[in-house]
Amino acid sequence: MATHNSAHSQIVSRDEWLTAQETLLAREKELIKHRDKTSAERRRLPSEISATTVRAAGILNRLGWEFIKTVQYPDGEVSLYRCKP
Repeated sequence: MATHNSAHSQIVSRDEWLTAQETLLAREKELIKHRDKTSAERRRLPSEISATTVRAAGILNRLGWEFIKTVQYPDGEVSLYRCKP
């Protein structure tokens, strides 16, 4: 097998290159499966919910939290927000 002067690559036959390419593709497929499984687990995590006064709700809006609803109480109201992952 002839080598190239570069420390990063080698000059190989087509058959050797195809074998290395197939090995790399198999590893990439496994990584993608693992990433997809991890992403699905992350989506199943419970959402963080925060209650805030209507006056302070603008802060959560600017941070990208999702508004759920406003709950009325005898002494005021509270807005509920969900943290978007």
